[in-house]
Amino acid sequence: MRIIFLDERSMGDDVSFDEIKALGDYASYAYCDQKFVVEYSQDAEILITNKCRFTRDVLSRLSKLRLVCVTATGYDNIDILAAQEHGIEVRNVSGYSTESVVQHTFAMLLYLTEHLRFYDEYVRNGEYERHHSFSYFSNTFTELHGKRFGVVGMGAIGRRVAAVAQAFGAEVAWASVGGVKRDEGYTQMSIVDLCAWADVISIHSPLTPQSRDCISHEELVCMKPTTILINVGRGGIVNEDALTRAVQESRIGGIGLDVLSEEPIRASNPLQAVLKYPNVLITPHMAWGSYEARSRLIHEVAVNIKDFLSGGQRNKIMG
Repeated sequence: MRIIFLDERSMGDDVSFDEIKALGDYASYAYCDQKFVVEYSQDAEILITNKCRFTRDVLSRLSKLRLVCVTATGYDNIDILAAQEHGIEVRNVSGYSTESVVQHTFAMLLYLTEHLRFYDEYVRNGEYERHHSFSYFSNTFTELHGKRFGVVGMGAIGRRVAAVAQAFGAEVAWASVGGVKRDEGYTQMSIVDLCAWADVISIHSPLTPQSRDCISHEELVCMKPTTILINVGRGGIVNEDALTRAVQESRIGGIGLDVLSEEPIRASNPLQAVLKYPNVLITPHMAWGSYEARSRLIHEVAVNIKDFLSGGQRNKIMG
């Protein structure tokens, strides 16, 4: 079968696609602008994509297409009902990035908590060489042990983050954006109460109508001025205008963001005004993408294709 990967470079250039290539007549594009999706996909019976949008109109123009494999868990870029009407299956991958996201969460948190940007520069610029003492503590840092750690979204990733926070000796509580109530072994609070209680807020929710702007001015003013906010969930969950003001007005201890409302970051993003602040850390949506996670993802896509070819139902999305 003709297999086309529309945005292969989104997986990086250090992972192997050989397992997928072995399954058919394979071709790929590094990236695919939305206006070229139909043109690039014309010959495909199987398409692989991360971000390309498949609307009803696009799907109606791809007469050979039988399967769309999403290199992600979310599939809101595909009109599932239209795909079913055209006899096109859609399959996703879940669980591949949990450990990578958890690791990045704490990498960001520790970087901010211990002021590593400041201390790294202190040594690099020669200040340490000129200092009279073997130690230097200009920027006070504290331990995670004993801190209050709030998790927003207690899915697979949120649970692992909570467990690691407990291993550091933190007290964990959580909040559900959608108002779900269940026993997770930790105290459950409202979003506002969690923001007022926590020393660290770590966001691990998908972007939904309920979660959009769920951390905004009301929640930010509840936080302690020392609170560190980490968002590796989705951009749009934290209102960027309100967050920018909180940083500028010293109403928050630090922010670590791996996701933004628009990616890559736009010149119009209000956070541009605080990028040089020492308590601001923004990374380019990389938390999910350790080498191991991306390798697992490619393998899972290959297994999905094999299952499709054999008539199975693995990871098939139903409308």
